[in-house]
Amino acid sequence: MNLSEALQKHTIEKAQGRVETWPVNANRASALPWPCPSGDRYMVLLRKFWRDIPAHSGETELMFEEGHYHEKLIAQRLEEDGWEIWKPRKACSWPAYQITGSLDREGKLPATVSQALGLDKDMIYPLEMKALEPNSWGRINSIADMLNAKQPWLRKYPGQLLMYLWLEEQPTGIFVLKNKVNGNLKYLVMNRDEWDELATDLLNKSKRVNDHIMLGSVPLATNYEERVCSRCEMKSICLPGEAGEGAIPLIEEEVENALKRREELKALVDEYTGLDEYIKTEAKRTAPDGGKIVCGDWEITVKTYPKHYKASEERTLSVTEARIRRLKGATNESGTE
Repeated sequence: MNLSEALQKHTIEKAQGRVETWPVNANRASALPWPCPSGDRYMVLLRKFWRDIPAHSGETELMFEEGHYHEKLIAQRLEEDGWEIWKPRKACSWPAYQITGSLDREGKLPATVSQALGLDKDMIYPLEMKALEPNSWGRINSIADMLNAKQPWLRKYPGQLLMYLWLEEQPTGIFVLKNKVNGNLKYLVMNRDEWDELATDLLNKSKRVNDHIMLGSVPLATNYEERVCSRCEMKSICLPGEAGEGAIPLIEEEVENALKRREELKALVDEYTGLDEYIKTEAKRTAPDGGKIVCGDWEITVKTYPKHYKASEERTLSVTEARIRRLKGATNESGTE
């Protein structure tokens, strides 16, 4: 290992040591809008099995920390541009729906902007600050663009800010999007009353999730989307093992039970096949063609007959078969060789 590799390894190991796991005892506003193809399943699994989620890697921790660094830089930029920013993250909750969240920042517009647009200079806006790679930053120019994005993390952002608007009882919030490469900022305004349908969907989802938690039930897995499921933190619980690209999760409990029983019987089938082959081989070795063998309660008949094979050059071959019949009230069994 050279110096460069050793330093890189050291950085990742230090990041791994900073990984923390937090309880999920409510519907997190940041998780509630995750576009799970199976509807409420992700949120229910997250709340029930958060202890079983594998710790993310050091590389992933560095990525999360990079996002927090960008968030701080965005807040600093806004202050330099005349915004009044409340820096600490603000915790908020809605007990009736068991929704909690942590708002990135809150802020007042620069006085010159408020004055030019005739807006209330004392209006406080919930702010969500996101740093995007240039291609995504260039494509996202509206809230609808986020909802229709290919990346699932972009699709969940509007619902996240919308829940904060409801939690804080604020009419308007603002996304501040930063281009990670050139530092340019883009602003997307979200008015709460323009997204009633999305809010209703999320609040109803919260109620369904709460009901599942109370009853101890889990929604069935009904669909699979590679972009979402392959990046989901619950995939090792929702899809245990290596499901593979495009796999559809098992959706029927009866089928799962049948598969488990099938696995239990597999050893018996293998044993039966081995014993059946051994018995018939011994019978064909011992008895003449057309002869019978009696052993205990069983009778074994050995017979050779011609069988036509379309794919064979000789077309017709001789096949010797041993048939086993129980002498005391059993059905016939047959096998060929």
